[in-house]
Amino acid sequence: MEYLNTKTNEFYSFSELKVKFDDLRVANFTNNFTVKDWNPDFAQIIHTQMPCAGNHEKVIRDGNTLKEGVYYQKWKLVEMTNEEKKEADKLAEIHQRQARDSLLYDSDWSQLPDCPLTKEKVIEFREYRKYLRDLPTKNGWPYTHQIPGTPIISEV
Repeated sequence: MEYLNTKTNEFYSFSELKVKFDDLRVANFTNNFTVKDWNPDFAQIIHTQMPCAGNHEKVIRDGNTLKEGVYYQKWKLVEMTNEEKKEADKLAEIHQRQARDSLLYDSDWSQLPDCPLTKEKVIEFREYRKYLRDLPTKNGWPYTHQIPGTPIISEV
């Protein structure tokens, strides 16, 4: 929960209020004792859902908005700096490689000599695994690619 000093536009968490103001001697605000009861200059800020950021965007807090006497968090999307973009790309690459490597690991058994699959299914798994291994060389990696579903096994 956040609280806004409507005079200074500073906002605080409850623990920050307790540290900053000696006269706040309650464990928490309730329906019977609100922040306004304690200090009329303060208002509760209602948490709102952050928008989803796309590639190379980030969400930042853009203050608060007052609607019908209630304060709500306000957010905006901004473009990342070049340094942030590089870091985001690096993290996306790591995440996608881990996901791809996990799928390869989970299908290793399909290429063993004593695998119970038919020849056709072994070939299907081989092609699936080749596609997974080739993903990092495709344009748009790690953002714009499709990871195919694992081949369906009905014979085992």
